Amino acid sequence: MLGTDNRVIELELPAQPSIVGTARDATRELRGPLDAETFEAVQLVVSELVTNAIRHSGVAAEDTIRLRVAVRDDSVLAEVSDTGSGFRAPSPPTPRGIAGGFGLFLVDRLADRWGVSTEDGTLVWAELHR
Repeated sequence: MLGTDNRVIELELPAQPSIVGTARDATRELRGPLDAETFEAVQLVVSELVTNAIRHSGVAAEDTIRLRVAVRDDSVLAEVSDTGSGFRAPSPPTPRGIAGGFGLFLVDRLADRWGVSTEDGTLVWAELHR
């Protein structure tokens, strides 16, 4: 159950690189109920999850990516889903190089828990404690 200061953001966006900023901007309304450090971590996690969905899911530009961010009394849950084939999450994620490959590494460092579900498309989620 969500408390009175909790919020949920839900967006369906085209699977195009330009939506990363849109997704990040949508989290601005969470600035109120979150402390600065948690808010910045949520913005970065959302940016990385959306970027990964666009780059690695295999969905076409006309397909959609769904973003859901729920602020709870004790945590924030960010979920990004797409209709792509999914992937096996490395354990633990490691940065691949200077040209990129830091997305899941950052998510792993910022989130208290995260995971991947491939039951109906792909859902990557990250939970950050408040």
